[in-house]
Amino acid sequence: MRSPIMFVRTAFLGWVALIAATPPGAMAAAPGYQLIASLHGSDGGLPFYGAPAVDNSGNVYLATRVGGANGAGAVVMVAPGQAPAVLHDFNSADGADPYGGVLYDQSTGRIFGTACEGGAYGYGVLFELDPGGAYQVLHDFDHANDGDCPIDAPTLDAEGNLYGVAYEGGGNSGGTIWEQPAGGAFTVLHTFGGDFDGLNPVARLIRSKRGTLYGVTGGGGNGTIFSIIPGGGLRDASHF
Repeated sequence: MRSPIMFVRTAFLGWVALIAATPPGAMAAAPGYQLIASLHGSDGGLPFYGAPAVDNSGNVYLATRVGGANGAGAVVMVAPGQAPAVLHDFNSADGADPYGGVLYDQSTGRIFGTACEGGAYGYGVLFELDPGGAYQVLHDFDHANDGDCPIDAPTLDAEGNLYGVAYEGGGNSGGTIWEQPAGGAFTVLHTFGGDFDGLNPVARLIRSKRGTLYGVTGGGGNGTIFSIIPGGGLRDASHF
């Protein structure tokens, strides 16, 4: 699968090298800025494409694209004043190369996320970490039917249902919007097909108080902004 952000990753690595080569003291931090932790590879590397999650105790959770014990990425927690702690090392069989952040459920202490590659079919997974640290794959993506390379953290509703997007694959090969119901079977809500609705969704879905989901695609002309009501189909797609 072609990486949706390979060009960004290359530029990012160059930027890190530039900062590392800058003489100490030459770059002043902005007021209020604080470095919480630095990753070292063994505890993950290259967190990308999404925001970290924070619990009520101030612990920060994130996923990294590379690094960890197997080089396939990791889920990491940083407690206040502490070094990064690895909660899970991806091993390809259970996922690899997560693009994005994670979701922390404040009510249950569970962590949810996606990995772009790996899993049973090699096209990514939806996963869960329980408060005790047990890792579980909730769904393996198969490319043809339900999508390929799920992007960023899922969105959670009050009933415990998860919603998200896959960058490509699905019936029209342009990506999907999906739902993992609490205790139910994984469902594809929409398959992207091109000029009408866009191609390649690239970010986490936002859910309104009324339950409408909003998102964006990077393709289909210059991209789209869309909304969808679970169970009601794609509602609107505005083009750039």
